[in-house]
Amino acid sequence: MIMSFVNLLQFSTNNFSKVKDALNGIQWCCEKGMYNFKVELNSMIIVHMIQGTCSTHWKLTCIIEEIRDKSYRKAN
Repeated sequence: MIMSFVNLLQFSTNNFSKVKDALNGIQWCCEKGMYNFKVELNSMIIVHMIQGTCSTHWKLTCIIEEIRDKSYRKAN
């Protein structure tokens, strides 16, 4: 199944909206009982933030941590 998520966010940056959409997609899958899923993002900086290989703006830190807590990360 391929899903796409769009949310209305006021006064946010593009990175904030991409991180928030990724979290909303992960939460939706978990709520529906789907735990074997793959998240694909079109922003390498967001991927690096989630992997912890680059610095994260303080406003995104809590959301990034929640994504890490809810997702299983492979070593790639």
